[in-house]
Amino acid sequence: MTRKHCKKDSTTLDCPQSLFLQWTQIRDIARVTKDCTVNIVCCDDHPIFRHALVHLLHELIEDAKCTEVSSGAELKQLCLHETDLDMLFLDLELPDGSGRSLFKHHHTSFSKGVVFVSACEDSATILSTLSDGALGFIPKSTSIAVLRQAIQLILSGGQYIPPQALTQKAKPQQEHTNTHAYIEQLTSRQQEILKLATKGLTNREIASLLTLSENTIKAHLRAIYRTLDVSNRTEATMLWMASASSEKRTPTS
Repeated sequence: MTRKHCKKDSTTLDCPQSLFLQWTQIRDIARVTKDCTVNIVCCDDHPIFRHALVHLLHELIEDAKCTEVSSGAELKQLCLHETDLDMLFLDLELPDGSGRSLFKHHHTSFSKGVVFVSACEDSATILSTLSDGALGFIPKSTSIAVLRQAIQLILSGGQYIPPQALTQKAKPQQEHTNTHAYIEQLTSRQQEILKLATKGLTNREIASLLTLSENTIKAHLRAIYRTLDVSNRTEATMLWMASASSEKRTPTS
């Protein structure tokens, strides 16, 4: 797939939370050229939000093909008959079923992944969907400016975590009374890699920045997960955030 990259920058989301501003740096925002269609599905039972989202996606992706569905049943039929689907924007709650259940059964139909959109702003719910493997969670209260940059972050290979999720001080599903102590168990190299992962950089970008192989970065991340007693990248980065907040340590430079 041929992609045209805009000039690298360190744009941050227009959000009052300073920690969130520091963390969500946008890098290498990919725009798709007209010889390559990106097939996106928007599944939401609220037509005004759905149409606005589709309009924004057409602005951000030059040749996006956006299909709108309003129910879980319609999404199931689409996944049965379409084999070239790239990305799904999925409402967490639909009239005929749960978005979580639909994600479980159909996320493999989308080559790039699934982004949840919802009126829900509960931190535990947000973190749970991200731990399941979603590319991001976008609350419907999000402003157009932040929505635009959240989608750009996801398109560039990052994961969007809304600021309200960062208020949680402990890692998902477990309690850590001293998150800083957990982070201090990591080597300086592991802390450096985790800090870059928290910025939203991919393994390949981290490897290039540190002049290491991508396999070495993966090995370091596996060691980080074991040391922090977490199961994935999202939980590890959230633990770093909690530590940075409690110790007043800046997670980005």
